[in-house]
Amino acid sequence: MAIKTSEYLLTRFQQTDEPDEQDFADLIESCRLKSEPLQIVDLTYGVNEIVAAPNTVVDVENGGNVHIVLDQNITLDIQNLLVGQYLNIAFTQDATGGRTVTLPAGVKVANAGGGTILLTNTPNATDVFSFYRLSDTVILCNETLNYT
Repeated sequence: MAIKTSEYLLTRFQQTDEPDEQDFADLIESCRLKSEPLQIVDLTYGVNEIVAAPNTVVDVENGGNVHIVLDQNITLDIQNLLVGQYLNIAFTQDATGGRTVTLPAGVKVANAGGGTILLTNTPNATDVFSFYRLSDTVILCNETLNYT
């Protein structure tokens, strides 16, 4: 049985007075448990643009590639990053530059950075950070700096 898209199922349920047994079977077949790993064909690519805020939430369920334009200093809150999963964030300084990012507890930065990252201060510069959840309590962070 071919897995039906959510759009197909939504249209089918909206246009039918009473869903039949096959409609429910298709719906159940198309569901995935949160604990089940994604197949590479299920992944979507693209960039999730997030607006900077004092406490900036990055929910990995909305995508693992993120871009944030820093128009203020932020504290990063990473949510739903599963063990073994990656998150890439590109931070771009605004025209002022010099903005900072505070990382969540449990993040370890490469090259003895502790839990601190030093962004390029240059206006409009972009720095890319890759986060990898090693365990329930540890996220590793690697940086590529100064795309100007």
